Parts: sequence; structure tokens; C-alpha cells
Amino acid sequence: SARVCAPSVFPLIPCCGSVDLKHQVTVGCLATGFMPSPVEIEWNRQSKGSSVRTTGPVLSVKDGLYIQSSQLTILASEWKTATYQCNVAHTFSGTKQKKTLQVLPCTQPTVQLLLQPPCANADPYGGVTEPKNSNTTLDLFCRISDFYPEKIQVKWLVNGKADAKDPILHDNGTYSAISTLKICSEDWERGEKFTCSIRNQDLPSPLRKTIYKYNGTTSTVPSVYVLPPPLDELHLKEISSVTCYVKNFHPNDVLIKWLENGNEVNADKYENITPVKNNDGTFFTYSRLSVDESKWSSGNVYTCVVGHEALPYYITQQSIDKSSGKPNNVSVSLVMSESLSSCH
Repeated sequence: SARVCAPSVFPLIPCCGSVDLKHQVTVGCLATGFMPSPVEIEWNRQSKGSSVRTTGPVLSVKDGLYIQSSQLTILASEWKTATYQCNVAHTFSGTKQKKTLQVLPCTQPTVQLLLQPPCANADPYGGVTEPKNSNTTLDLFCRISDFYPEKIQVKWLVNGKADAKDPILHDNGTYSAISTLKICSEDWERGEKFTCSIRNQDLPSPLRKTIYKYNGTTSTVPSVYVLPPPLDELHLKEISSVTCYVKNFHPNDVLIKWLENGNEVNADKYENITPVKNNDGTFFTYSRLSVDESKWSSGNVYTCVVGHEALPYYITQQSIDKSSGKPNNVSVSLVMSESLSSCH
């Protein structure tokens, strides 16, 4: 049978602060990754003097799927006051999507620095494996989110090679990006400081975040609790949320990921809250994972994986499913990645 793929649709809007009310502005909708062609792209409103230009469909050499775009040119004064919507229909997959386009203010990035422990590959059904050696590399992640426009510069203020990935466009028109730096575990243990510096056209000066191992007082091991979806959410039979509550840890650097039936969940499916300081100097945080009510009801197992320097082997986890109704203790396998390289 012929290959059928539904399109992914992205809104295209002009940069904040770049619209001159005396001139025209062009907005657009981009449909990617569909098969077969074409898609139908329509706009909810047009006005006198506006024009529509369609490009494609074009076959992508990279993945063998089609790309198509539609650009709407309107008066800038109308763009400032009206909301526009593109409707994308793909007959072959039976899908219809709507994307709303509106003026976005310039937004300052939110920056997080996270340490990926050397043992963060967890098998929820195995035992515990000792780290092979201490002379390994660790990954530092600089996560930049909720920024606009797209152009951004990331610089690490240490010696080392950073792996910066292209920014990702979200439905609300903002972008996120991650830059990864490999560091020597010995440098981390010594307390060396690592700084991620962010610059874009709307920041008057670089935005910087610094991370280092805190050696001032004894580290405190976090307690981890996983909470089932509230009953009122389950009754709606739509999207519910599983919550991971992490409390009483120190220092505040913590890594939280989710697994579904042992498989890692994409980061856009959950939200991690910035750690909050308690009166005693420890911290707490929580992570909320969005789950389909049908998957929860069918017995899928959801696991919160927590990484913190005070934990044995850097990591722990708690699991929950419908049958338990409360957190499950599951043994954790901590296996060093074969790709970890020696520092010396």
C-alpha cells in the first residue's frame, strides 16, 4: 500500500519589533513531513490588497516526504490588530489542523543548566551496576526555552566542545534550544564552575547561568513521590496528569525525566518546575507529566527518574500505574554508556 503521513504544521510570523505600520508584512504556514501530496492551506481572513503565495509541494531529499507553504501578505496595521488563522487539510490522511498567528512580543529566554549523571541510562527491570571508573565524561545541558525571535548565540565560558542543536519552534510561536558540553568528572568533583552565556538581538547584555558542584555543606538526598492523576481529570476521559514530587534535597541542581513502560518520554510531554528553597535550606520541586486517560486506564506504567549528586550512583526512580494507585518501588539499573570517553 502507498505510504501515508500526516503533515506537521508550523506558523511563520515576523520578528518582534520589526513591523513598520506604514508597510506590508508577510505571515505564513509551513506544512512538512506529509505523503502523498498535496495539502490544502486556506486562510480565515483576507482583505483588500492582500495576496496569497503558495510554494510547493516539494519533495525533501532528507526524508522523502513533502514540504508545502502558504504566505499571506497583508497591511502591517491589520497584522497589529487582527488575529489570523491558517487551516491545513490533508485528504489522504484525513487530518485537518488549525494554527493561529498573532503578534508576539519579544520574550527573554529562560535558561536552565542541568548535569546529566554518568549513570542516567536506567533499566527499570534490572539490578544495580557499579560505575566502571571515575575518569569519565559528564554531559552539561544548557536548556534555553520560551525565546523569540529564533536567532540566538550560545557560548560556554570554559574550555571544551559544545554541541548546539537547532532551535525548536513551538505552537505558541516561541523557540527552545539545547546546547551540550562534555566535561571531565574530575573537574566537576573539584568544584570547577561552568557558565552558559546566551545572547540574542533583544538582550541588552548576555544572559548567563553558572553551575558547579556545591562542596560547602553535606549534600541532602531527595525524597521522591509519584502521585496518580486526580479523579476529576480521569472522569473527563481526556488528558490527565501524573505528578512527581521531589523534596528536601540540597544542592538545588536536580534532573527529572519520565519513562512510559520503560521508554523515555519526550520532554514536551512534561513540565519541570524550578526548585524552590525551604526554610531549612533544602529544596523541593515537582514535575507534571501529561498522559492520555486511555493509556492510564489500560495499565501503562509511568516512572519518574530523578538525578541528584547526593543519591547513590546519582539516580533513583519511582513508578506508578492504575493497579497500584500508589508509588511502586522498582529496582534501578545504572549502566555506564559505552560512548563515555576517558578524560585523560
